[in-house]
Amino acid sequence: MVLAGRDPIHEKQLRRICQEPSFARQRRMWQVLKRSRMEEPAA
Repeated sequence: MVLAGRDPIHEKQLRRICQEPSFARQRRMWQVLKRSRMEEPAA
């Protein structure tokens, strides 16, 4: 949930994950993306 500003994860980034046929690999890709985008240092 984004309360202010831009969403840290964009639809274009999700396309690659959605195209992956392996659900297990999708889950790993999602975790990597989420970790890299959600844990950016606060300004």
